Amino acid sequence: MIKKTCLLLFAVLVASGYLQAQTDSLQQLFQAAKEPGVKVSLLITMGQQSAETDSSAALNYLNRALELAKAHNLTKESGDANLALGKFHYEHFSYDSAKKYVDFSLAAYRESQDKEGVARANLQLSELYEEQDRSAEAIKVLFENLAYYESINDSLEAGKLLNRIANSQNYLGYHDDAILHYTRAMDIFETIGYQRGVAVVLSNMAIIYGEEGDARKSIKNYLRTIAIYEGLDNEPNLPSAYNNIGNDYTDLKMPDSALYYFNKSLALSKTRGDLRSMAFSYFHLNTLYNSIDMPEKGVYYGNKSLEIAEKINNHQLRINLSHSLSESYEKLGNYQQALRYHKQYQQLEDSVYNIENSQVIHDMQAKYETEKKEKELVLKQADIDRQQVLLTQEARLRSVLIGGIVIVLLLAGLIYRGERAKSKAYNQLSIQNQEIETKNQVIEAALLEKESLLKEIHHRVKNNLQVISSILNMQSRSTASPEMLTAIQEGQSRVKAMALIHQKLYQTEKLSEIDFKEYAEELTDHLSSIFQSSVNSGIVKTVTSPDIKLDIDLAIPLGLILNELISNAYKYAFEGKTGGAISVELKRVGEDQLQLEVADNGKGLPADFNLEKAKSLGLKLVNILTRQLNGQLTVHSVGGARFSIVIQNMKVSV
Repeated sequence: MIKKTCLLLFAVLVASGYLQAQTDSLQQLFQAAKEPGVKVSLLITMGQQSAETDSSAALNYLNRALELAKAHNLTKESGDANLALGKFHYEHFSYDSAKKYVDFSLAAYRESQDKEGVARANLQLSELYEEQDRSAEAIKVLFENLAYYESINDSLEAGKLLNRIANSQNYLGYHDDAILHYTRAMDIFETIGYQRGVAVVLSNMAIIYGEEGDARKSIKNYLRTIAIYEGLDNEPNLPSAYNNIGNDYTDLKMPDSALYYFNKSLALSKTRGDLRSMAFSYFHLNTLYNSIDMPEKGVYYGNKSLEIAEKINNHQLRINLSHSLSESYEKLGNYQQALRYHKQYQQLEDSVYNIENSQVIHDMQAKYETEKKEKELVLKQADIDRQQVLLTQEARLRSVLIGGIVIVLLLAGLIYRGERAKSKAYNQLSIQNQEIETKNQVIEAALLEKESLLKEIHHRVKNNLQVISSILNMQSRSTASPEMLTAIQEGQSRVKAMALIHQKLYQTEKLSEIDFKEYAEELTDHLSSIFQSSVNSGIVKTVTSPDIKLDIDLAIPLGLILNELISNAYKYAFEGKTGGAISVELKRVGEDQLQLEVADNGKGLPADFNLEKAKSLGLKLVNILTRQLNGQLTVHSVGGARFSIVIQNMKVSV
C-alpha cells in the first residue's frame, strides 16, 4: 500500500513538474516575443495550462491577455481571450460571468469576420444553455453552427452537431425531430467511415425507442452498436451497451438473454478494472433476479454493487440500490432488512433534496445581500455628494460676503469671482446629478435581476413539486392496493394544484399575482384528464370569472379548495349518468369580498350529509382552508351539489 501511495505521489509530482516546465518555457517565449498578438496567444495558453493546478494564476493570465488585446485594438485576439475567460468561468460554475465573456467573444469575432471563431464561441454558448436547462436556445445556436460547417464541407463536425441537436430535442421530448436528426448524423458518419460516431448515434436512438416502449427496436439498434464497438480497440462505452441491451431483454421478460449480456458487461469491466461499470452490472443483475423471483441472488448482487457504489461515491446508484435491496429482502420475507434499506433509500433521497434546496437558498440569499449592500452604498454616496456640493457653495458665498465688506474697492471683481464660483458649483451639481442618475440605473438593473431571481425561485419550486409528483407516480406502480392508489392520486392532484400556481407566477410579467380564470381552466382540464372515463367524457366544464388576479397567499388555498371540490364532483356526482356539467365561478359580492362557487348537476349530496362531520380528507381540507381564509362555507343539494365560499376582507386586483 505504501509503495502504491509513493508511486501515486511520484506521478503527481512528475505531472506538476511537467506543467511547470511547460509554463516556464512559455514564459521565456513570452519575454522574447515582439508581436502583441503572439503575446496574447501565449498568455491564453499559459492560462489554460494553469487552470487545473492554480485557478488564480490561470485567471490572472487570461485577464492580462484580454487587457493586452484591448490595448493594441486586436479584435480577433480579444475574442480569443474573452472566449477563454468564458470557458474558465463555465468550468467554475460562474454561469453569469461565463455568458458575459462568451457574448463579448461573439461580438469580437463577428466584428473581425472570423466565422470559425463564431462557431467556437457558439459551441461554448450551447453548452452553457444546456447546463442552465435552456435547451431550446442551445438548439438555435447549434443550427447556426451547422450551417457554417456545412458551408465549408466539414462533414465530421456537421455530423457531431446533428447528434448534439438531436440530444437536445430528445431532452425536450421532441422524439420525432430527434430521430430525424440522428438519422442525418448517422448517414454522414457512414459516408465518411466514422464508425464510432455511427455507434453513438445508434445507441442514442435506442434510448428513445426504449423510452417509447419499443424494446425490440431498441435491441436492434444496440446489437448494431455492440457489433461496431467490439471491432474497436478498448471502446469505453461497450460495457454500458451490454447493460442497456440487457435491460431491454429484461423488459421483454427474456431473462436468459438479459443475463448473457449483463455477465458480458461484468466480465469486460473486471478485465479493465472499471469499477463504475462493474457496479452497474451488479445492479442490473440484482434487478433481473428480483424480476424473476430469485431474491437470494438479487441480495448477493445488490450488496456487491452497493459496496462499489459506496467506494466510488456514486450517490444516485446508492439510492437505486437501497430501493432495489429493500425489494429483494421483502421478497425473501426478511422485513427487518427490507425496512432498513427502505429507510436508507428515503434518507438518501432526502439528502439530495436538502442539498439542492440549501444551495438554492444560499445562492439566493447571497445575491440578495449583495444587491442590498450595493444599493445602500449607492444611496449613501449620492447623499454624501449632495452634501459636499452644498457645503462648497456655502463656503464660497461666505468668502464673497466677507470680501465685499472688507474690500469695498474690489467689489466688482469679487462679484465677478463669486458669480464664476457659483457657475462652477452649478456645473459640479449637474455632474453630480448625472452620476446620481447613472447610479439609479444601476439600482434599477439590480431590481430587474432580483425579479429574474424570483422567477427562478418559482420555477425551481414548480420543478421540485413536479419531482414530488413523479415520486408519487413511481410509488403508485409498486402498490396494488386501490386505497393506496387513490390516496397517491389525490396527493398528486394537490401537488399539481400548487405547482400550477408557481408555474403561472414565473410565466407572468407581475410575479406576485395570477389570473384566476386561466388557472381554474387549466386545473379543471388537468383533473378531467385524470378522471377520464366513458361516463366522465361527456361532462361539460365551465369557468366564469371577471378579470380577477390573486396573490400567492390567496391563490394556493383557493387552488387546493378548487382541486378537492372538482375532484369530488368527478368521483361521486355522476355515478350512473352518461354526462353532466361542472361549473366554477369566482366573483365579487361586496367591498373586499369574494365568492367562490363550485356546482354540478349530478345526483346531489346524501340526505344526511353534514359538512362538519365529513370524514373524507378532501372535505376536511376544504373546511380547514376556508377557516384559514376567514371564510364562510355553505352547501346546497338541489339539482346537484353546490358549494359556496364567501371570503371576507380579501384584497385582489381586477
